[in-house]
Amino acid sequence: MLRLTVRVHVGAFHREVDLSVPAGSTLADVAPEILDLCAAPQITRPWRATTAAGLPIEQSVALQHSPLDHGSILVLTPAEPVDAPIVRDSAEALVAELGDGRGAFGAAQLATVTGVLALAAVASLFLPLAGALAAGAGAAGAVVVWRRDAHLVALAAIAAAGAAAAAYVDPTFWTGSGWAAVAGTAAAALTALLGAALRTVGTRALAAVLTAGLLLLLGAAGDLLPWLPATTAPAATVLLGCLALLSFGPGAAAKAAGLHVPALPTAGQELTISDAAQPDVQHRARRAGRLTDGMAVGAAVIAAPATVLAGWQGGLWPQLLCLTVAGAVLMHAARHRAPVPGWSLAVIGLSACAGVALAAVRGDQHPAAVALAAAVALAALTAVLWAPRVRDLEPTTMAWWERVEFLAVLACLPIAVQVTGLFGMIRGLG
Repeated sequence: MLRLTVRVHVGAFHREVDLSVPAGSTLADVAPEILDLCAAPQITRPWRATTAAGLPIEQSVALQHSPLDHGSILVLTPAEPVDAPIVRDSAEALVAELGDGRGAFGAAQLATVTGVLALAAVASLFLPLAGALAAGAGAAGAVVVWRRDAHLVALAAIAAAGAAAAAYVDPTFWTGSGWAAVAGTAAAALTALLGAALRTVGTRALAAVLTAGLLLLLGAAGDLLPWLPATTAPAATVLLGCLALLSFGPGAAAKAAGLHVPALPTAGQELTISDAAQPDVQHRARRAGRLTDGMAVGAAVIAAPATVLAGWQGGLWPQLLCLTVAGAVLMHAARHRAPVPGWSLAVIGLSACAGVALAAVRGDQHPAAVALAAAVALAALTAVLWAPRVRDLEPTTMAWWERVEFLAVLACLPIAVQVTGLFGMIRGLG
């Protein structure tokens, strides 16, 4: 005899009985009597027998040869129906491969952005460039007011408003006018804040616009301040600000989202101070992640062209600046878990690698500069071979790489100041 605990579960019906059954009988023999004893309801599906852990029990095998033993728990539940396999012909298989059937998702918003550009082009025949861009920004804003989920059109309105303000200050603002950058940044930031108030600009987009505007203001300062005389000063100031944002941005995003480090009691303090749980912490963490994503994208949009611009000037110091920037961000990008900041850092670092090569070509083509550019090019060429192993490095090796990354950040600061021409001006004063 086997002493078992039988549990019968059918929907809201739950019954448990302790009984003894012959060890030589099968479960198919004793199950009807057990169900009658439990007063189980009648079902149209067959019964499924399992252990408490869910191990299925063959009902045609003697109980003494089953996994059950004295004191075991036998669970009887209705068997779940198994879906029949779907056999598709060639046409149905092709339809299934098409996905959810949304087609060119977002094409309508892209068409609206194209219409904004076309309207600005036509308006430029009758208005100055600033007026034509303002007309495009107004048209995009009107569409966004009507359809507040058109986020791509909202970004187009922000860009057009910034370009209109820059063109009003300097019709040839794309040549690098500092005051035009200030005006365009102010207009774009105000438009983005207005869009955020109307809930047409999300957290990521707002953070990206404000971050890009801050870096543009730093570049404008490098162009306008008289004690930064070098032509590479705007790019150097942008890269300095970019490294500062990448270093302190995640912490600032966490504080802006309202996250704080859990308090730990020190000696003599009440232990209850660590028991308080922060409300809606998931929502705050999500907001902090979106802010970090936007800051990373805004930094990449401005810093990546700045590295190429620095390398285009040519020379040893711009080349070293691009090299230190690449060393400061690429290793961090390879180990970053979040995709958006990881891609943003990778774009900045790879643009800096291109700047290293450009500085060697545009400079005096010294053999050392050419060799350095060739080494960076070779490292980038073989990245598909060694990059996947970066995540699997030993902790001691990773510690050394982190030291190299830290030294690259430290070296970037004086090199960037040198590229701005500030050190040269100080030497000239003496």
